[in-house]
Amino acid sequence: MAQAVSLQDLCKELEKEELIALVKHLADQYMDIDMAVMEWYALQKGTEKKAPVSNKLLWEYWDRAEAIISDFNDYGGGPEHLEYDVYEYLEKMTDVLSQYSISTEEKKLLINRVFTQYAIGNSGFDDVLMDKIYEICYDSEMYEEILEVILDTRRIAFESPYTNFDDLADKLIDKYPREIIEYYWIKGCLLIQNGNRKRYKQAIKHFEKVKDIYETKLQEQDVWKKRLEALKIQHKTKRALLDELRVIE
Repeated sequence: MAQAVSLQDLCKELEKEELIALVKHLADQYMDIDMAVMEWYALQKGTEKKAPVSNKLLWEYWDRAEAIISDFNDYGGGPEHLEYDVYEYLEKMTDVLSQYSISTEEKKLLINRVFTQYAIGNSGFDDVLMDKIYEICYDSEMYEEILEVILDTRRIAFESPYTNFDDLADKLIDKYPREIIEYYWIKGCLLIQNGNRKRYKQAIKHFEKVKDIYETKLQEQDVWKKRLEALKIQHKTKRALLDELRVIE
């Protein structure tokens, strides 16, 4: 009976150049073999050698997730099995971020890429993408990066009921009450511009948040009253708005 030959035995017989050629051959034949090799390498090698590979893995996972999410954003839906692939890639990103040291700059780039897909708001992955953004920022104590994102007036202006940053903002109220006040104040003021009764009612909800933070977190009711009065003076010709503002006086 012929003796069984193991893969390990075969590899031991190969020279370094032959092993490299084998890996290249497998990479050409099987789509995910390169990722499997990088995953193995990241686990085996010392910390000082992991950074380039862990960065590569992180972006490889995101690129694959992003390609699927982008298709879902274009068509508003897609094959169910691809949904599972997205969740798997995002979970692997979490593993890389938690196990290896990823630079703040890399994380900032990643956050912006994730936000781009989130802001389109048509993929069905909005909740998990927002969770990922919060996870990246909060676990790394990148609070200023969160504020930079949510206080960007360009992003606020293009929010929709399905894609907004209120959940992120609310999680930071205790740590950054004044900054979150400005977030909701900006949202309210943007709704007032060229607004109608419906938009004014939406604005009031944001101003109610501002009032609550001033009164319950900062105990600065007088500051709230001054800002509200200044707002009323600024828009004194908008009778419908003034009528709605009475609710929060």
